[in-house]
Amino acid sequence: MENHYLCVINLYSMATTKKNNYSESIKELESIIEHLEKNDIALEELTPVVKKATAIIQSCKQQLFETDAEIQKLLDDINV
Repeated sequence: MENHYLCVINLYSMATTKKNNYSESIKELESIIEHLEKNDIALEELTPVVKKATAIIQSCKQQLFETDAEIQKLLDDINV
């Protein structure tokens, strides 16, 4: 049970860290998914963990959209 407790503490602490770069965010999301697949998260802790995963996904999507827009602008500038 101690490992379970530490796992949950680590997941909660991730929520308070500054905005990660894309690669760090993906690693963090993979870790959450791994714990979910192993059923390492108690029912009472599930909602905050899923909220954190949702926030990571939203952040990654935003980073992808921003990067796509920047690349598109660069390509448009070349074609002018």
